[in-house]
Amino acid sequence: MRPCGHYNMWEIRASIFAVVLFGGVVVAHGQKGDGFPMLSQPERIEYAASGALSSYFSGRERPHLAPSSEILDAVRSDLDSIEANLGVEVLFRDSPDVVATDMLSAVNRLLSVSDMEGLEYYSASRDRMRLLFERSYVVLDQAARDPAPDLRIDALPSTGEFLVFQRDLTFGDNVLAVSYRATEVSVHVAFTNLTPFRYGPLRIIKRGSLRMHVYLVPTESGVHYYGVFGARSMNISFLEKRVHNSFYNRLDALHRWFIRNGSNP
Repeated sequence: MRPCGHYNMWEIRASIFAVVLFGGVVVAHGQKGDGFPMLSQPERIEYAASGALSSYFSGRERPHLAPSSEILDAVRSDLDSIEANLGVEVLFRDSPDVVATDMLSAVNRLLSVSDMEGLEYYSASRDRMRLLFERSYVVLDQAARDPAPDLRIDALPSTGEFLVFQRDLTFGDNVLAVSYRATEVSVHVAFTNLTPFRYGPLRIIKRGSLRMHVYLVPTESGVHYYGVFGARSMNISFLEKRVHNSFYNRLDALHRWFIRNGSNP
């Protein structure tokens, strides 16, 4: 696939691959212990009981729900690199028989971005389901709007990168850079914004200033889904809650999408 159009993809490549980052999805087998180095005892109890945790952070605060020290250090370093001033993280525990975890299947499911089209989330303010992505598909360069086929790989190991166009009802039209790395024992998919995120007339997040990480970590006790959004956003207090809620909804919806899209037969 050819390089990424009008924005210099290679300028962000170092930050994408230096850590397992934005939108990064990792599926790894055989981890020892339960990890979660920064969970408090009440959080451990809650996670054991409910299988779900979430946390917002702002200013100089950083995420803490990560399932391993390695993931936690990588995420915090990446958010520091963009001087993130707000974010949200989620942690879910899924039964190991819910999602097939062979690496070739996992990476192809995660790269099927056109299947995100029509994805919905629950809007608490409206008390109803609401459309998240009106459009979602691969494009060949940043200016293009004609859909290209989803990428599909046939063998591992494999690495690559491509662009995705998405239209959502909160932030409008955006182009994202996607990079992936897949082996027999792990899968990493990474996204970063190549266009500013806008809320109405306001440009609230500059290009390259948004990160999202998602990790899937299968263990003998279950599949842990860890997702983090972080950004350097326009510092307007009334927008902070809106951005937090929007990206919590996005992380939650993507978790549900992966479970649906990655279900075992």
